[in-house]
Amino acid sequence: LSSYQREYGLYPDGICGPETLRSLYFLGSRVTGGSPHAIREEELVRSSGPRLSGKRIIVDPGRGGDDHGVILNGPAGPISEADIL
Repeated sequence: LSSYQREYGLYPDGICGPETLRSLYFLGSRVTGGSPHAIREEELVRSSGPRLSGKRIIVDPGRGGDDHGVILNGPAGPISEADIL
């Protein structure tokens, strides 16, 4: 039981309490769209990362100043990374 609890992210106390029973109930549910292990890992990363709410994300296409990043010849003429962003 402790091994099961550890594998599913529960406190491995060896007691089949409410949280363990709830996890066993969900264990019977079918998972579609990926492996259960990959989904658990993805959820762990999502829930443990810093929250982005209230933060501003800035993408700098160049190196600052007059540098506007890479310039390519597009169908309508030259276009830079700064123009795209």
